[in-house]
Amino acid sequence: MGYARVFWIREEPIRQYIGTQGRDDALTEEVGRQVLSLSVKDTFRGHGEPGAALSLFDSPSVFFPFRSFHSTDFCILVWTGCRLCPLPEASPTMFDALCEMAGAVGTSHVVLPLSKPEYHLAVGGGKWQNPLEHATDSSLYYIYEDFTRDFERRPEKEWPCKEVGTATLNLMLSNWSRSESIRNHGSALSRSCSFVRSEVAVAVWSLNCLRLVSEIEADELGRMREYLARE
Repeated sequence: MGYARVFWIREEPIRQYIGTQGRDDALTEEVGRQVLSLSVKDTFRGHGEPGAALSLFDSPSVFFPFRSFHSTDFCILVWTGCRLCPLPEASPTMFDALCEMAGAVGTSHVVLPLSKPEYHLAVGGGKWQNPLEHATDSSLYYIYEDFTRDFERRPEKEWPCKEVGTATLNLMLSNWSRSESIRNHGSALSRSCSFVRSEVAVAVWSLNCLRLVSEIEADELGRMREYLARE
């Protein structure tokens, strides 16, 4: 296991484009190019300031790089409503307070991928209404650098922009799945969640993925608390 790049996308310009021009090849290629650029052109890993936000055509500040995490990393993060903030020095007491705050805020502002029970119900013919058909504010993603590092030394014309753009838009516009495979890389790109409005949320990078604390079972939260106490 290696690194994964976490980033977020401000969706309004993309959804406005789709509303007027449709989901065409130009949009797909541009989305894929910018998502790849977040990782391919910026190899920043670990602590420090991420790179500048990237545009969508003439719309500034649409794609926001955050940082890369190793598969063995553990980090608590707070979504402030417009950006991610890491808390590398979090204590068990702080973690408990953040979990309590997340519980008080609730999840009405969050759209998660379908859970396993929801997925099996939908596959079995149950009713499924896609909440991501409607406008959302921002969405959190991570892309594995085992996939993107193949393109760090290749010219941009050789990047799989259309494939990455297709995967990104599939995840952005439907909560049917959490991840998309690209070429021979299984689950190369994942959407952690989407936000329908600007409110706070608490997330954790652990076990090589990014999840909100609302998704994590109590026993796993307990193990996280124990880990923080040992650090």
